[in-house]
Amino acid sequence: MKRILIVDDEPNVRNSIRIALSKIGYEVETAYDGVNAFEKFKASHFDVVVTDIVMPKEDGMGLALKIKKHTNRVKLITMSGGGKYAHPELYVSMNKIFGIDYSFTKPIDCNLLVEAIEGRLKYVASPSDNQAIQFHI
Repeated sequence: MKRILIVDDEPNVRNSIRIALSKIGYEVETAYDGVNAFEKFKASHFDVVVTDIVMPKEDGMGLALKIKKHTNRVKLITMSGGGKYAHPELYVSMNKIFGIDYSFTKPIDCNLLVEAIEGRLKYVASPSDNQAIQFHI
């Protein structure tokens, strides 16, 4: 089973993504900021990390750099609503510099997130994985 770490300081976003991905068969853990996420990352194995960019303590870019220094095997997906300092597209455009595999602006369409995850993993979907997730986060 593929393992995914969801990182977002907004509990509703974090939990909505966790529920959606769990329903289609992924094993999902969550973290509330980059510091908490990196502790979980060091303690366990994850195939994909989906992280918000703008968070307190440590942002998603700092987390991505730490993960990339540790390993290149984990796929990184970022998401951003922009925060109070910049438009979300600015953060998303910075992702090439940080080696991010895919990025989204918020609100997130869960169907597109699942496609991005599966595409990064070269995942072959089973019939049960064809369930559509009919909400936006």
